[in-house]
Amino acid sequence: MKFFIPIPLHKRWFPENVEGIEFVRNPKLADIVIKMGSWNDDAECLNKESRIIYMMPYIHGNATGKYTRKNMRNGFCVDDKIGLPKVKNFCFSGNDLCEDPRIITIPVGFNNEASVSQEPLYWQKVPKIENFKHTGKLYWKGNGRNHVTRKLILDFFSGLPHFDVSIFEYSIYKEPCPPEVYKTYTNCLSNSDMSFCLRGDRPSTHSFFDLLQYGCIPIGINCMDIGWENIINNPTDYFLNFALPSDSLEYIHSEILELLSDENKILKMKQNCVNLFELFFKSQSKTAWGEFILAKCIEIFKNDFDPNRIDNTFVSSELLSLKGLNEKI
Repeated sequence: MKFFIPIPLHKRWFPENVEGIEFVRNPKLADIVIKMGSWNDDAECLNKESRIIYMMPYIHGNATGKYTRKNMRNGFCVDDKIGLPKVKNFCFSGNDLCEDPRIITIPVGFNNEASVSQEPLYWQKVPKIENFKHTGKLYWKGNGRNHVTRKLILDFFSGLPHFDVSIFEYSIYKEPCPPEVYKTYTNCLSNSDMSFCLRGDRPSTHSFFDLLQYGCIPIGINCMDIGWENIINNPTDYFLNFALPSDSLEYIHSEILELLSDENKILKMKQNCVNLFELFFKSQSKTAWGEFILAKCIEIFKNDFDPNRIDNTFVSSELLSLKGLNEKI
């Protein structure tokens, strides 16, 4: 399979070498062309139908111009309120746009090394964890101000037995944390069975990779439910996913307590999480999802760019063959 990707985009998102993929410098020689797009009204991806896949910029909450984010702290597909026109082509976007089947939401990558005061590619330097212990505890620190879901979780779970849930005081996106803050955080993950993945401004979280790497089971709430069933036989052997408000806080609480009490299942899931990280993420750049994007592009190509034939989830089964796997893990 031949891909054309502009050099700046390639350096940021995609691995230099992927088995079975040839990166070409001439788009006329490519099976799949990926270009950088924009949310301007005259942009090609909004006006001209083609067999090109676009990487779109993230629309920030303080964006200026016609397309701005509104009420981003509330709801599930919060960015559907932006009022974008329908796109003519398939696009990857960091925004939470669920109503248009041609827009595929990209999860966020690793925490920026500068924000957490770590070495470049710090996630590649941690030895694989082999031995695990059962603690019967969930640990999470977070900011209750950047999404209604986080405030609900903080208010409900703070102070409950088996739940070490509290406010995180640092704003790592405004200024770097001291390096010992991140070390303390990863030590807490290593000494807990699970942690929340809670959406903030986006429907994914940087901390997902920390949890996997340190053998801490992710409990997603309106977060990180991105189509794992396409590559994993039983995703609940790796993590749990809940959705507010259809799942009540009381129900989520009871399900977590039941899992925390099952030592054998906890130990198996912790090992599964580390194995998942080692297989799919440890060798990646800080954007984390490059191979996943390539796999989704292959799915789009094989289904003739027809949105009625393409699963509108980010994780594609094409990733299995891209990684040399014959079946789901």
